[in-house]
Amino acid sequence: MSETVNTTPIIPLGVPSIDPAILLTPLEFIDRLTPEDALGILIAAGIPAANAPVMLWLLRLAASTRVVLDDPMLIGGVNALQQMGLLSEAAVGKLLKPRS
Repeated sequence: MSETVNTTPIIPLGVPSIDPAILLTPLEFIDRLTPEDALGILIAAGIPAANAPVMLWLLRLAASTRVVLDDPMLIGGVNALQQMGLLSEAAVGKLLKPRS
């Protein structure tokens, strides 16, 4: 009788050790793009040029690990959405209101 040899690779258990210098959050990676490059990528992906800034803001928000209500980027984005007619003044107030 011949013996069969198991050739299945051994997969180590646990989280692999990753050098912190090469580990980024998704937001840190997105922020490495210039605004022009990020908008160009969105436009190339089929987002209309007029909507690309809104989509970039939404992508950055989704990539954030937390939302800080007094962050100037958040406030600016919410105010820009209001100026575009996408949010009412009441909606802006509700979005930026701290928890009670």
